Amino acid sequence: MTTSTAPIAARTASAGTLKRALALPALLFLVIFLFPFIAGPHYVILMFSAMGYAIALLGLNLLFGYTGLLSLGHAMFLAIGAYTAGYMTSTRITNFELILLVAVAIGVTVAVPIGLHPQTRHKNLRGCEQTGSRVVQWAHITPTADCVLCCQDYHDQYKVGNLKEQSLNEILSGPKMALLRRWVYGVDEAPDDFICRGCIYALTA
Repeated sequence: MTTSTAPIAARTASAGTLKRALALPALLFLVIFLFPFIAGPHYVILMFSAMGYAIALLGLNLLFGYTGLLSLGHAMFLAIGAYTAGYMTSTRITNFELILLVAVAIGVTVAVPIGLHPQTRHKNLRGCEQTGSRVVQWAHITPTADCVLCCQDYHDQYKVGNLKEQSLNEILSGPKMALLRRWVYGVDEAPDDFICRGCIYALTA
């Protein structure tokens, strides 16, 4: 393959991969769309429950599976919507669209003030209570081999090295990690916008 044709072949292969990746979700959506017309009422009701659990589990997988955070708020907001739907049904309100809209509206009404609640800014840092974030004992590695300060650094703001360029021992004993470690444990004064100052797992004096 010549140099001039290599980019064309790469784009063709990429387009083919994208089509195959989109084919399965498209097929699944088609099956879900046609299911009520093919299956009986009993199976349609079962599908309602299955899809409800699927929505809840997707959210839980995003929080607990990818970030390692066990969110009790996730369950609470789902329960608020579920109890709202159950109460409306018990009062002989059977309009599904109305029940769904009211349940979502009440859940959002409770969730938004909690999400917008001002976060406490810690002054005197003294470490971290999150086991996976103790910067002395753990290394947090991203898919691109970057090592970051902790599991709460979702945007890779505090990079301390890359395993493609350095050994793990070099990164953990390097100057960047040493500086961040001193900030976390309050040996040196951390900047006002340091991630630990707004973290719920930060230990303070």
